[in-house]
Amino acid sequence: MGRSIHAASSQDGGAPGDAAAGSRASERFEETSDGAVVPFRPSCAVSDRLCAFLFETLDGVVPFDRIAIVGVESTDRLVQRAVRGRTPDRVIPAGYRGTLRRGSLASVLASGHPRILNRLRNYATHAEHGSPTHLLLEEGYEASLTCPLEHEGTAVGLLFFNTHAPGTYRPEHAEIVLRVATAVAALLAHAIDEAAPPSFDALTLSLAAIGREARAAAEEEVLAARLLDRVRGGMIVDEVLGRVYEHFGALLPYDLVGFAECDGERVVARWAKSSAGVHIGRDQSVPLSETRLGDVLETGTPRILGDLEAYLAKSPASVAARMLVRAGLRSAVVFTLEVASGPMGFLYFASRAPHAYSTAHVARMRRLVGPLAAALEKARLYEELALARARAEELLRMMMPDAIATRLQAGETDIADAREATVLFADLVGFTTWSTALAPLDLLHTLRALFARVQESAVRRGVARIRVMGDGYMAAAGLSDDRPDHVRRAALHALDIVDIVASMHAPDGTPLAARVGVHCGPVVAGVLGGSDLRYDVWGPSVSVAARLESHGAGGRVQVSAEAARRLEGHFSLEPRGEVVLKGIGPRSTFWLGPLPPRGS
Repeated sequence: MGRSIHAASSQDGGAPGDAAAGSRASERFEETSDGAVVPFRPSCAVSDRLCAFLFETLDGVVPFDRIAIVGVESTDRLVQRAVRGRTPDRVIPAGYRGTLRRGSLASVLASGHPRILNRLRNYATHAEHGSPTHLLLEEGYEASLTCPLEHEGTAVGLLFFNTHAPGTYRPEHAEIVLRVATAVAALLAHAIDEAAPPSFDALTLSLAAIGREARAAAEEEVLAARLLDRVRGGMIVDEVLGRVYEHFGALLPYDLVGFAECDGERVVARWAKSSAGVHIGRDQSVPLSETRLGDVLETGTPRILGDLEAYLAKSPASVAARMLVRAGLRSAVVFTLEVASGPMGFLYFASRAPHAYSTAHVARMRRLVGPLAAALEKARLYEELALARARAEELLRMMMPDAIATRLQAGETDIADAREATVLFADLVGFTTWSTALAPLDLLHTLRALFARVQESAVRRGVARIRVMGDGYMAAAGLSDDRPDHVRRAALHALDIVDIVASMHAPDGTPLAARVGVHCGPVVAGVLGGSDLRYDVWGPSVSVAARLESHGAGGRVQVSAEAARRLEGHFSLEPRGEVVLKGIGPRSTFWLGPLPPRGS
């Protein structure tokens, strides 16, 4: 549209009767406008009262510093009827005419939808010098909201809001203005009709109707804000959706609430709750192409299904519709949830009543779906972070005792504790020979199954696994607790390992066997900080235990004399005599076994 129509549109003009403002506006538009300032007609008094009423009624509901009402005078002519501002306005006077032949206001009228310009300075870069947008900027206005007014299918005018703050207007403000636009348009149409201007009573009733709609919109805004606060308190996705189910009944009716994710290719059911006994399987997945949701996803426009039975008759392949109908649900409404990265899925409501949903329900929900999508995205990220932390913690606790892992998580970096402990080494006999007959993956599965059973024993016996080295295994007891029975616990674990390995077979059917060595004594256990975050045990006692294993025999547990003294009376101990341990020298050792049952 041309500049004159913008003058009549995004201007609120000065206060009526402001001669200085009128002459200023006329002078500034002399070259670009084909309109002129016309006498202030009596019918404009109704528009002026309407503008003043809106200024007072919408204050605090919609942000503005000025409001203007513009009437459509003919197919190509606009006239500014009334204006109110928080300060005297010097842009366009009431009664100023502009053309609809040029500019963008004709498209606003044709669309029937409000237009938001939150950055007038950016918009002004495409406008001619001296246009109304530039004049607005000169007066300090940075954002505008324009709402078309239609009465009985005919465009009768435009309602303008301006603020001094950029980025002010949001979609929910447009929704509120639309709530009062019908009544405003009806009153404006009667005001323009000089043959039958509204009576005092009719004017009073019309203003009262506008006031009721404004109050209802304000109450819904408060309700929406309260509901969002409750929803945002949910930490995980299920919790957020559960709060939607619990609280959104104040906005629209439903017997079921559901959420399905969509990656553009498939729709995956993630959550549903119902008072109608509907069960929608979690993670149930269907191709998007086999649903009717593609249009909803592409346009972002909510879909109302007033008669699910009729819909199912036309779309018999719809699994979701069939489940809802079987459960006695008869209508539904579907909303697209979008975040910055794109659509994330669908939120849907369903009711036992047919035709339960209207455009009013959609209008109430549309202002919430954006913040709701953001809350769900935040909850989903929190879940992913919590899962990653849980996996990291699980891995950390697999690598070291719980007490050490807790200290690392608390911020300690270098941990080294001198302890009296029992160290155990185990090794598979003949591993090199029989493992070569297995494919790599088969070998991996075999070792994984073996050490999973060994780990179960370690947990049961209170022993900490230190590391697995191919077919070798190292563990210790007494590293992170003060229990005096660490030798006994290690001995039980050693016997478990022998039995576990003996129950397995090589590829040729030969039973497997393990060598195990056990020694107790002083050690240093801990974690050295740096890039290699690994828990380990050091000291001569570790070397003795390793040599007891390497100098042992298949299917046997060899223990040192120090360990044997602590185990006497609790286990079978068969003296082996002195064994020369490489790098250590001769040591007295014993074969360990369980005590025979009493009476045998």
